[in-house]
Amino acid sequence: MSDPALPAHPRLVRRYDRAADAWRRTVTRLGYARAYGQFVSAADRAGALAPGGAVADIGTGAGDFALAYAQQAARPGPLTLVDPSRPMLDQARATLSACALPVTCRQGALGDGWVGSAGFDTLLCAHVIEHLPDTGAALRHLRMLLHPGGTLLLVASKPHWCNALVWMRWQHRTLRPDDLVAELGAAGFSDVTVHPFASGPPSRTSMGYIARSA
Repeated sequence: MSDPALPAHPRLVRRYDRAADAWRRTVTRLGYARAYGQFVSAADRAGALAPGGAVADIGTGAGDFALAYAQQAARPGPLTLVDPSRPMLDQARATLSACALPVTCRQGALGDGWVGSAGFDTLLCAHVIEHLPDTGAALRHLRMLLHPGGTLLLVASKPHWCNALVWMRWQHRTLRPDDLVAELGAAGFSDVTVHPFASGPPSRTSMGYIARSA
């Protein structure tokens, strides 16, 4: 059973279905794959990633954030890839096919009933909560997925004129960093660190956040 506060958007999922074949090329061309790698590396250097701990990538898309984790974390752990789009999940499976880590793929969305039985040491979540109407509910569900003391690596869209162009296709929201830091605290996260991306489209459209489950 799904949480009614986080409704599924079949039309959006169909758009991602159609975009799946070209998604990795687009993410790489625009610099997001590199930005994810730098983000994971910074989190690992800061001691935020549990060595060998169980990891889930919520809304994995074509698996680029998960691949960045597998390549940049000093001691990566087993990965669970979650996405509501089956074609995206198939792309993610292919992206991680050469990875030496155990990889499990699961079709679903944040707020689906299986959330209550899950427990991870690290969560990756990029450009998901902007598509959900209730940011607080989304963050609470992410916290529920984590063991106490676990780490969330979150990437979210921020206000910038570039996102007006993105909105025309994806109808996402943008979230002010100060507001999102406050929402993370209200959802039960602590030790929130804001990670600006260094260059290119990621620096203009997105912000990274490292937060610990309190």
